[in-house]
Amino acid sequence: MKRVFVALFLIFTGIAFGFFVSTNLFKQPTVQAQSANVKKWEYCTVSRAKYANALKAGTYWISYFREDGVQVVEVEESATERNGATKAIAKLGAEGWELVGAGNLDIRQGAPVEALYFKRQK
Repeated sequence: MKRVFVALFLIFTGIAFGFFVSTNLFKQPTVQAQSANVKKWEYCTVSRAKYANALKAGTYWISYFREDGVQVVEVEESATERNGATKAIAKLGAEGWELVGAGNLDIRQGAPVEALYFKRQK
């Protein structure tokens, strides 16, 4: 009789263990767990500022694209060097931004300008 109880105990323990393992191994991740695994990115561009004023010709815009709109930061080159774009790129590199492409950017109401596109993980 004692052997029957031990055998039944082992059978039920094995079934419970098998059920536990199978439900945890093949369980689909929840929506919350799936969204936690998704990388979130933020984006910005560097473009030459479009000013009619020749004095501002060495100005570049860094445009940060945010959920609430675009934030523009101006970077001006020095009077003796033409380094505005280099300064803007170096600033973004120091902040952890990665260059991902180049192309046209439609800004304000006018012709599109060439821009460098950057991204970084949020």
